Amino acid sequence: MRVIAVVENPGGPVRAALEKAVNGRAFIVAPGEAPPPYDIVVWAQNPCPSQTMPLTAHALAVCGENAGQALAQTQCDMVVTYGFSVRDTLTPSSTLGEGRVVALQRGLVALDGAAVEPMELSVSSLSGDMETRMAVAAVCLLLGSHEKNGGKAGNISFS
Repeated sequence: MRVIAVVENPGGPVRAALEKAVNGRAFIVAPGEAPPPYDIVVWAQNPCPSQTMPLTAHALAVCGENAGQALAQTQCDMVVTYGFSVRDTLTPSSTLGEGRVVALQRGLVALDGAAVEPMELSVSSLSGDMETRMAVAAVCLLLGSHEKNGGKAGNISFS
């Protein structure tokens, strides 16, 4: 089972949203609840919460604005940034009404080694504000929990 460490202030929304989204496919912890290395570290919330313990992980999911601070504390093989900048790996494509969609701006490799090509994904089934949804979507993509449909990105969604 995968282990995901979530760095966020107590009562933050990302851990609860992740637990709901991964539905038992990963163990969600705060740093210190389980020893590193972790499969994924999610450096949640903006502003970035303070973290003094050095972390190791295969992948880091972090708001692009906080990437510098997170990378100073986290040794990892891969970084997936999310946010509202065109430089982020995962960005909102549409936030109006029911059509909450994010765009994977460049391909990545899931933890199982599968290639994930750039695409748009509906995040309407995920809970939380758009930043929380992007963090959860980044983790789900790294876990390989997106549906493959022959490159027709318009119908991809999280279950």
